[in-house]
Amino acid sequence: MAKDSSTMEIMAQNNLNLPRIIKEDGCYQPGFQKESCLRKLSSGLYAFRTFLEYIEETTQRSVSISTGAQHLAETLKSMVSSIYI
Repeated sequence: MAKDSSTMEIMAQNNLNLPRIIKEDGCYQPGFQKESCLRKLSSGLYAFRTFLEYIEETTQRSVSISTGAQHLAETLKSMVSSIYI
């Protein structure tokens, strides 16, 4: 069995409550709201970090997914902050 499919099975077995983007987050058209969407994406990436670390451990990835996601979350958060300056 491929590592990717075993990872998907583990996710299904553990009923992971991963962050989701919904219409009210302002990330879809029509009704796109940049600040609201960036906040949701940033907080979702922070919440997703533990899961990404788990995936790194179970798949023995050489590239750090969680570090990249954290950097992206921090960038999005700074974009929201700069909007209000």
